[in-house]
Amino acid sequence: MTVAWISATPSGGDPFWSDVVLLAGNESGTNGTSTFDDASANNHTLTAVGGAVWSNTSPPSGLTTWIHFPGGSDDGVSAADHATLRLGGGDFTIDGYVRLGNTGTRTIISKGDDGSGAREWWIQTVFSEGIKFTASSDGTALDIANGKALSASFSTGVNYHFAVVRSGNTWYAFLDGVQGSTWSSSASIFGGTSTVMLGHFSSLGAAGLIDSLIVARITKAARWTSNFTPPPLPYPTS
Repeated sequence: MTVAWISATPSGGDPFWSDVVLLAGNESGTNGTSTFDDASANNHTLTAVGGAVWSNTSPPSGLTTWIHFPGGSDDGVSAADHATLRLGGGDFTIDGYVRLGNTGTRTIISKGDDGSGAREWWIQTVFSEGIKFTASSDGTALDIANGKALSASFSTGVNYHFAVVRSGNTWYAFLDGVQGSTWSSSASIFGGTSTVMLGHFSSLGAAGLIDSLIVARITKAARWTSNFTPPPLPYPTS
């Protein structure tokens, strides 16, 4: 399923703006440069990893450039750990847009890694099985979610909107606004000190290699609990 891109700038503001703790890739940076900004009120420092750059090649409607990972498995953009980025047991939404360049195991966004440190949460593609969400309550066991599917399939070279939402003890996963998995857990996500990494695991770079991350946002509120129309770009910043 492809996203029906809407070129109009969003009218009005974001009703959840005060809850947005990270917003990356929303500002359309200068082509070929590697300086990225967090557009949330927290203004977290974002650092290019590997060959991550802004690219003006075929950006989605609403943006003139987007974050591109041309160099392979070590490309990404990181935000250092901060209390505002730890999800704990509260409501949240992790969402954004991505273009995938490979059907293998590739990480879209993560905090904590799969095997070489404390596990927190991540969204990744798993071979040809689909796009999935995983989370841990203790930094080791994958007890909150172990590969809960946003979608059972995806195509390369296609722009997708992804979202994982927690509302109370109910969790939802969406691709292009269509609900995939839903499940229940009262557990809190482990609050480790790993970076948030866009493009691969926090400290396991070999699991990277997506094509382009268009935008990524973390909101400490539940934006959607049923099917929805993916929001247009750029995301509002007020």
